[in-house]
Amino acid sequence: MDTAEDMRSKYRAVFGDSLGAEVLNHMLFELHFFNDELKHEHEIALHNYSKRLLWYIGVWEPGYIDEPRFVNKILELPLLPKEKKSD
Repeated sequence: MDTAEDMRSKYRAVFGDSLGAEVLNHMLFELHFFNDELKHEHEIALHNYSKRLLWYIGVWEPGYIDEPRFVNKILELPLLPKEKKSD
């Protein structure tokens, strides 16, 4: 049986390129990771699994976030487009 580190390496290999990152993004969307209004039990369960998936990849630890690294990554994101004013 694989160790936790062996599995982490496999998950990172799967999601480590641009195609894998695109799939991971889709999976996190489907697992309600980006949803802050979870209303149903199944949504909460999926959301919790999204965190588990990120734990497998090695970027999420319950109760621990590397805040400076997290903030730096957020600041690398492009700005949201400005809303067009309707006439």
